[in-house]
This record gives sequence, C-alpha cells and structure tokens, in this order.
Amino acid sequence: MTFITPKPVEEDSNSRVDSYRKLARVVRDEGLKKILAAPIKSGWNPTFKQRIPSKREVKRELAESLSTINEFCMEETGVSLVKEPELPNLDI
Repeated sequence: MTFITPKPVEEDSNSRVDSYRKLARVVRDEGLKKILAAPIKSGWNPTFKQRIPSKREVKRELAESLSTINEFCMEETGVSLVKEPELPNLDI
C-alpha cells in the first residue's frame, strides 16, 4: 500500500531531515556502546540460556538499522543522510 502525501514544504522537509539525523546519531551511539561491549566471538550464556552475539553481528545489525533510517529519510524527504563517494572524472 502506498500513502499519498502532499508535497512537503521546504522548511518542513529540513526539519524532518534533522529529526532523521538526530535519530541516526542516537542509534549510532547506542550501537557503538553495544559493539564495544560485545565479545569478538559469539558465545552462549548458560545462566540466561541466551546466545551472545559477536562484534561482527552487532556491527551488521547497526549498519542495517542505519540503512533503514536512511531509506525512510530518502522516501519521505528525498535527501540521503549518507554522503555518496565522489567518483573521479576519467578521460578515456
């Protein structure tokens, strides 16, 4: 299902982009704390009978969350939160 929304006003669009940026920063900061606390290898906690994710798994989860936030921002405002790498001009 696709929602039809009116064309956003420039100021409203900028405030939405700012709110997505703030959300991305909060998610990134929380993710960094989880990454630093995670072990290098995944493990098992016998007390709570839970799997402990590795740093790599937590990083992947963080990247997916930030990607989702960027997708929603692009869909709503047309602005990407991620800087695209500049490609050099090649004269061939």
